[in-house]
Amino acid sequence: MNYRSLKTWWNHHRVRSQSAKLMPSGHVPGYAFDHPAEFDGMDCRISIPKEAVTRLRGFLEEDTQLSREECFRWYPDDFSQRALSAWESVGSPKVDLSSAWDVFIQIAPLVTLIL
Repeated sequence: MNYRSLKTWWNHHRVRSQSAKLMPSGHVPGYAFDHPAEFDGMDCRISIPKEAVTRLRGFLEEDTQLSREECFRWYPDDFSQRALSAWESVGSPKVDLSSAWDVFIQIAPLVTLIL
């Protein structure tokens, strides 16, 4: 499942009702986000004009001489290869929501050794 399909699923699934919960429950998150007053909430969104985002992206590229991808890279270029090598060295286990933490614990020390 990619990020966009996970986001769509999450924002449109029904949250189970919980009577002791302070925040809304028994609702669809996307609906509550779009209609906060129905849940005793406030719409705190800030609309940012598309042209402002475009100008900021242009500024980042001009000021840094880096592409948008490079400006928002969260790890070094060689990290992906190191992480893949570490994952393969522990047998390339399946990674899903129930196994991700266990796999991380196995490969984290190996990623630093591969430096």
